Amino acid sequence: MGRNETWFGGPEGAALRLREVTQVYANLRPCGYFAAGNSLLGEELVCSWDEVPCFSRELWSYKRSGIERVIRIAAHLAIPKASPKKTVISSEKANVLAGSRLRWKVVQETMNREFPDVEIVHQLGIRPTFFNGFIPANNKSGELLSDLAGVIPGTLGVLPSACFADIPIKQWGDKPVKGFYEPVHGSAPDIAGQGTANPIGAILSAALMLRYSFEMEEEATAIEKAVNLTLDAGLRTKVMKGTASTTETGDVIRKTLLELLNAQVF
Repeated sequence: MGRNETWFGGPEGAALRLREVTQVYANLRPCGYFAAGNSLLGEELVCSWDEVPCFSRELWSYKRSGIERVIRIAAHLAIPKASPKKTVISSEKANVLAGSRLRWKVVQETMNREFPDVEIVHQLGIRPTFFNGFIPANNKSGELLSDLAGVIPGTLGVLPSACFADIPIKQWGDKPVKGFYEPVHGSAPDIAGQGTANPIGAILSAALMLRYSFEMEEEATAIEKAVNLTLDAGLRTKVMKGTASTTETGDVIRKTLLELLNAQVF
């Protein structure tokens, strides 16, 4: 990753600079159902757009070693620890793009050589419930897939992310992984101070931090369960077509979390 702060100011430039300094190279963006009835799947969505009278061109280059290290993270995360079994799902455009053909080849070879017990599949994106696994992708494809995945929980505001500088499982190395954690959604400076921001993505990012950088699996699971219980009880923020403020949402999740921790039920 090259220096981008000369291109982007504000939060975007700060995030890019942080990724450069910490040398993270793999971004994990988990997605799932958090509350029944809030998903947009099944609803007919109509969208329109205006033609943009300009274009840009970029040159993408890939090294085999760079592809391999991302695949290793996906494969380690998919190694079965509990049910249901997870897979590595290929994300490519190998029929047209030369760079994608290289990635497809390296993914296949790396998985066969180093992770013969982890299943790799090539599946058209027509069965959303099929994708219970990890989808390695380049920056553009990964951004598109994770943004589109926002329809699964109903909003990007509840999705967390993690940026890793190494394989995020301590048993595969000497030290906990170095990385940083943030919600998938943008910084939204236009609503700063209004108390309407959805804090759930940030809260679930803290759960990822506890799981992958501090090896606090029980505490991470408790946070995730507290969020699920809060949403199941009907609380919704403004972006989820509800009325709960940022503070109210955080307070309810905190109260639920403390109850779970005190009862050791998670």
